[in-house]
Amino acid sequence: MGFQVAFLIDGLVLFFNILRWLIIGRVLISWIAPGSRSPLVVFIVQTSEAVIAPVRRMLPRGNSPMGMIDWSPLVALILLDVIRHVVLRLVIYL
Repeated sequence: MGFQVAFLIDGLVLFFNILRWLIIGRVLISWIAPGSRSPLVVFIVQTSEAVIAPVRRMLPRGNSPMGMIDWSPLVALILLDVIRHVVLRLVIYL
């Protein structure tokens, strides 16, 4: 494996890890300080919203058997892991 491919793999792993931690941070913030306007909180929410919003649009709303819990962060984390796995496999086989 060449240096460029290893560098690309490390960058992709870092990217997906950052997205994962941003989503986890957003969930924790929603439990601890849901109305916070801190610049760090605003950054975390806005950045993670880019990943969570499309998932939220796909999930059922209202009176569903899923209840009042927002499952979109969990689904987003699962999808990110699947996408990471597929992308890394494709890069390794280049």
